Amino acid sequence: MSNPTLEGVIYTPASIAERRLEKRRKMLKLGEIVFDKKNCLMNCSVMDLSDHGAKLKPEIPLQCPQSFVLHLTDRNPQLCEVIWRIGDYVGVCFKGSADFDPSWKAARSSPS
Repeated sequence: MSNPTLEGVIYTPASIAERRLEKRRKMLKLGEIVFDKKNCLMNCSVMDLSDHGAKLKPEIPLQCPQSFVLHLTDRNPQLCEVIWRIGDYVGVCFKGSADFDPSWKAARSSPS
């Protein structure tokens, strides 16, 4: 039986877990994936979370970009990079705090 591949990289769920810097806390919380210079927004479910990354279930997995800002109501927005994709889930590592003001959504939806 062969291992699943993604972009030429062979991985198994166990090998992903072994590379984590710390154990993730399981949870189910809603978040937002913001990308394309704040022109696109996609809802997601956060399945687990650590200080260095998260497992997400994007609303439209095939349209989830490789890098984006993850916005959660109770955390600072984080720049994220996808490090794995399995089915409808993506694993991301945090690349640092994002310079991001969540009020941009209200400004975009207000009539001019």
